Amino acid sequence: MKLFRKVAAVVTVFVVMLSLAACGPKPEETVKSFFDAAKKSDIATMATYMKKDGDKGNFKFDNQEQEKIVKAVFAKLSYEKVSSKEDGKNATVKVKVTSLDLPQIYGKVVTNMLPLLISSAMANNSNENDAKNQLLQGFLNAINDPNAPKTTTEVDIKLIKSDKSWLIEPNDDLLNALTGNLSKALSKTGNINNNKN
Repeated sequence: MKLFRKVAAVVTVFVVMLSLAACGPKPEETVKSFFDAAKKSDIATMATYMKKDGDKGNFKFDNQEQEKIVKAVFAKLSYEKVSSKEDGKNATVKVKVTSLDLPQIYGKVVTNMLPLLISSAMANNSNENDAKNQLLQGFLNAINDPNAPKTTTEVDIKLIKSDKSWLIEPNDDLLNALTGNLSKALSKTGNINNNKN
């Protein structure tokens, strides 16, 4: 009888250990937590779900205007899981990310504000900083518009298993999906500024 109890205790411990190992965090749970933090504009928490890879693993803002824009954009994003697969210490979670269409929004803001900016410049009523501030405010207003256009991007989120959890490997495709192709909008800004010079 004692032998039976010992064997039963060992088997019970073994089964519990196996079930705990099987119930460990899944890659899609990391992705969900990441997007939940993003929707709250909680940049610090988002970073905890990402593998540190030089600058790509760190969310830092160049200025307050950039921070306001990114937080406003993140607050409006949503995602839908398409598929998930694990291969040892690597995983891929395919998602559809819906976010604001920033290139379209930016183009509309510039088109609407250009006459005002030109007339102010010709009348010498404003300087370069005033024009930049007006453009940024117009951009923020357009982002916060409830009817702002959105875009959906399908992206493969790569994850790598660390000691206790899955971490997202940052890349440009994920960043563009999260920010509604913000880099395209910003490159348009650079092109406009370069054309002025």
